[in-house]
Amino acid sequence: EHLATYDTLYISRPRAEESVTQAYDTVLPPVYELKKLMDKSIIWFDLNSYVPKLDPADILEQMAAVLIANPGLRVNVNGHTCTIGKRAYNQKLSEKRAQAVADRLIKLGVNPNQLECHGYCSDKPYFSESHQLFLDRRCEIIPIEETNTKKVRKN
Repeated sequence: EHLATYDTLYISRPRAEESVTQAYDTVLPPVYELKKLMDKSIIWFDLNSYVPKLDPADILEQMAAVLIANPGLRVNVNGHTCTIGKRAYNQKLSEKRAQAVADRLIKLGVNPNQLECHGYCSDKPYFSESHQLFLDRRCEIIPIEETNTKKVRKN
């Protein structure tokens, strides 16, 4: 009797004592929970508006839950604008966008000391080569990673 062996049919099953199942979220430190949410944590705005358009309606609720559960975490709330309009107006608009998102997080129970708001005007476009200005009308929530700044003395 002839048997054919194909790589695609080979199945390896670990022994029961070797397989360990853990929830993905429980393995990661809290700052990485925020980083996972960052991919979908861009809040979009209409032209000349600082009222957030929340397509994923619960993204701020998810961010707030992580921040409330981990009071030591801090985030930057960064507002951006497109290049349409005068720079001074766009700077104020980007600051208002950041503050509007921060206000929503505070309303959901986040400690204001965990939030730093910044307005970047049109200085940091979403894609540098893009001509789709609507992508620049956004607010991003980015974790602040605290680094240990202790100096180690060499002997």
